[in-house]
Amino acid sequence: EPIEPGFRLDVIAERLNISIDTLQQLNPNFEHQLTLYANYNLTLPAHKMQEFLLYKAEILNLSIEKNISIN
Repeated sequence: EPIEPGFRLDVIAERLNISIDTLQQLNPNFEHQLTLYANYNLTLPAHKMQEFLLYKAEILNLSIEKNISIN
């Protein structure tokens, strides 16, 4: 699923109840790729894709909030 910058793997993992380790294995270079390009093709376990699409806007909002609170 193509996503734009702003998403965080830790937020995706938490919202979809997937281990961060699994997401990092499926998406090596996630942060680096989002830095270089406008979009990134996120890889998820097939059974989680529909849930991600359902909560995509919420996940982005939570990711942005977390990015702002860290900076």
